Amino acid sequence: MEALSSIIGIALAGLIIGALWKASRPPCLFVIRIESGAPRVAHGKVTGALLERIREAVAAFGIWRGRIAGRAHGQRIRLDFSREFPPAACQQLRNWWTVSGWSAGKRCD
Repeated sequence: MEALSSIIGIALAGLIIGALWKASRPPCLFVIRIESGAPRVAHGKVTGALLERIREAVAAFGIWRGRIAGRAHGQRIRLDFSREFPPAACQQLRNWWTVSGWSAGKRCD
């Protein structure tokens, strides 16, 4: 019985830590999934130019699956990449985003 209460306590602590971690992350404004080498919008709205740039990058780096999320950081949007993206691909897309991306704007959440 004591072992069961320890397991429940550990599970509860894990849930609380997970919830706090998720709540502390910046809001996700868009998500683009790469499936079979093709980007598609899974959440939010993005421009055709962004999708085209991602399409070029995944083709150049041979990326067949993965995820890119746009997260609000103040009035800017930061791109977060899944581990399938090599550092060079991430940097190339971040460089493009710095010049061509848009701001998160004012939000009221």
